[in-house]
Amino acid sequence: MGWIVRTGSRVEEVCRLWSERYAQAMFISKVQIACLSLTLPLVLGACAMRKQPPVGATGAEIYDASACASCHGGSLEGSSSGPPLLGLSAVWERRELGLFIGDPEPYFERDERLQKLDADFSSNMLEYSNLSPNELDRLAGFLLSH
Repeated sequence: MGWIVRTGSRVEEVCRLWSERYAQAMFISKVQIACLSLTLPLVLGACAMRKQPPVGATGAEIYDASACASCHGGSLEGSSSGPPLLGLSAVWERRELGLFIGDPEPYFERDERLQKLDADFSSNMLEYSNLSPNELDRLAGFLLSH
């Protein structure tokens, strides 16, 4: 199950979660964790790059403002950080995709396909609770159209 970086989190809390997850998975020391945790702000760069989309923004504009391309690529092709977002209409309905983007944790808890994706990529899906339901819907519509 993936952990989620919640908007407005304290870096210490994120470091604690990161440390717990990777110390168990990789059997590394607390000193190594402390050193690795210093690099965490670089990993969280996508959070800092996020901007609130302009009022009435299209799905594509929301994708850009939310820095989705930092993990999923400018053409939705994916990267080592996140999966491609092409062909999502084969596995998602618009409403559910919007809800997932807004708060992915419950979906990771119950969906084995998402758990596998989480394990296969170097970054975890961020929570986009800063987006309104209408913005999430427009973003989901944009993603499903590719």
